[in-house]
Amino acid sequence: MRLITILFVIALPILGTTQERGPSGQWSLDAEGAEGDGWKLSPIHGTLSLEQNGDKITGSWIGPFKENVWKLEGTIKDASFDVQSDQRDIPVTRDGVTTMEPARWVFKGKASGDTMTGMMALDRGPSALREQAFSATRTR
Repeated sequence: MRLITILFVIALPILGTTQERGPSGQWSLDAEGAEGDGWKLSPIHGTLSLEQNGDKITGSWIGPFKENVWKLEGTIKDASFDVQSDQRDIPVTRDGVTTMEPARWVFKGKASGDTMTGMMALDRGPSALREQAFSATRTR
């Protein structure tokens, strides 16, 4: 009985810490492909780094193009977070013509222990908001 009590006392703080870390940390993220009326998104892999301070979250997103680091800012409430990147001009090709358009990354999700799920989008305005589901695993 004494051994069980000692193991419980030792394990309790370890288990509690894993669940209480929230979204802070580095995450290996995989987004599913998605399709809509006249559009198709490929699966995406990247690294999401987040730091929670109270109800504020800051961090970065490194997606398929490793040289592009997008800074993120947002909030968390009741374990659900909503972060978005700074806005930048990105090349967009339609009908063989490439133009530059403003865009920002948006992530909405929830972290539990060392897993995270949610929705993400490269927001190019109301008519071009195309979300895709993601899941992530904490790496640090």
